[in-house]
Amino acid sequence: MDIARFWETIVNPLHDGLLVVDARGSILNDYPAAEKLTGYSAEELVGQNCRILNCSGCQIFGRGAGKDWCALYVNKRIRAKKCTISDKSGRALFVMKNASVLKDDHGLVVGAIETITDISEVVRQQQEINSLRQSCHLDGRFHGIIGHAPPMQRLFELIDNVAQSVAENRFREDLFFRINVFPLTMPALKGRMEDIPALVQNFIRQNNQRSGKIIEGLSPEALDALLAYAWPGNVRELRNTIE
Repeated sequence: MDIARFWETIVNPLHDGLLVVDARGSILNDYPAAEKLTGYSAEELVGQNCRILNCSGCQIFGRGAGKDWCALYVNKRIRAKKCTISDKSGRALFVMKNASVLKDDHGLVVGAIETITDISEVVRQQQEINSLRQSCHLDGRFHGIIGHAPPMQRLFELIDNVAQSVAENRFREDLFFRINVFPLTMPALKGRMEDIPALVQNFIRQNNQRSGKIIEGLSPEALDALLAYAWPGNVRELRNTIE
């Protein structure tokens, strides 16, 4: 079967942008997904140098045809490279780029084919997650677990010891994943009252970010009242009280 006859039918439904360039980087063909992604029409792209997209992942060494002007032509391919390009309006888009050179029957490089996948939504979601982690102070070793009391330190050491044992191959990884659902007893708040000031500040900081208020902390009298209470509802009750 002559696949070349069906080339347009094969590539037009693709969601990834597809570009074909010659040895000098001039765009020879583009397809609907590339036009939708970049905002350029076919007439605006074809004939232009690929630099029009201002790809942050490109390493340009010189100008003109030949294998040494661009990193793609030196390395022969690019795989899953995260970078940004600029669309027609100048807006930066996060993309995943894959590319391979094209050779003629004599092994000479005559061009390249590139696919660009829009990962802007993935990057946006990751940025939101990172922002949430920062706002909730989840960047610590134990995913935001706050505590300086001795019972909490023993809990942290237990978590550390198991993780370190797996990392150093002193604990079978397959066995770890079989038994990794096991109870960890979180000390009751009344048994670690010295953690209350740190927890209170954390909850105040979270509430400030959500509400836009500027609350620096509690008065000494208010903190004394919190420390004198038994907290049968543990940390959840403390958080609700601060809110």
